[in-house]
Amino acid sequence: MRRTLRDVDFRRRCGAVVVGLWRRQGRLDQELVTIRLQAGDVLVLRSEPEALGRVAADPAFLMLVPFQGQPRLPRTGPVAAAITVATVLAAGVGAPLELATLAGAAATVLAGCLAAGQAYRAIDPRLYGLLAGWLGTALAGLSPFAVLLGLYATVALVTEFMSDAATTALLGPVALALAQGLGHPPEPYLITVAVAAVTTFLTPMAHLLIYGPGGCRFGDFARVGTPLTALVTVLVALIAPRLWPA
Repeated sequence: MRRTLRDVDFRRRCGAVVVGLWRRQGRLDQELVTIRLQAGDVLVLRSEPEALGRVAADPAFLMLVPFQGQPRLPRTGPVAAAITVATVLAAGVGAPLELATLAGAAATVLAGCLAAGQAYRAIDPRLYGLLAGWLGTALAGLSPFAVLLGLYATVALVTEFMSDAATTALLGPVALALAQGLGHPPEPYLITVAVAAVTTFLTPMAHLLIYGPGGCRFGDFARVGTPLTALVTVLVALIAPRLWPA
């Protein structure tokens, strides 16, 4: 602090141009490169996305407007086109349409053509209710045990990438609609979602307090967490229907 933009060579260091500076008393109209910076100064920047990403990663700065990341580069266009053509051809030669489209969507994300967050935000929330309604018909011939196994596995996988509260809020209504569609009591399904949402055994994301001090590696959680998740899945699927029988 107490140094000017010229002193720190801000433009070369950060690749961004300061076009405005606000302080507690308001906007400063003097020549920006001569102003000595103070803690709490608000800088308005103009830069390319990749340069703005470097500024966002610098602990000396706090982004008031969340940085959404660098947009997909044009070079991913041919890759996306190739994935689309491959998906259409796979469906045309007899591959199940749902599998072909799912594989195409996954390949688009893995190839970097689309960020996972962008794909998630593009989903219409009403689609979850529609899918839940179809699940009742698709799973009508299965036992409650088999349905709860699948539900638990789905929730346990989703909660590895989302918070337990967000997972419960997202999949709780789906589980409720699934129970209603199958004509089963809702309690076993909601309990399954609640338990699965907090049993994050597969990754260290929920165990960071012991991840570093304990000398653990990422793979350790998968090796121990996979059988533990399978055990809890079976136990919940067996016990929940007996506590709340149809």
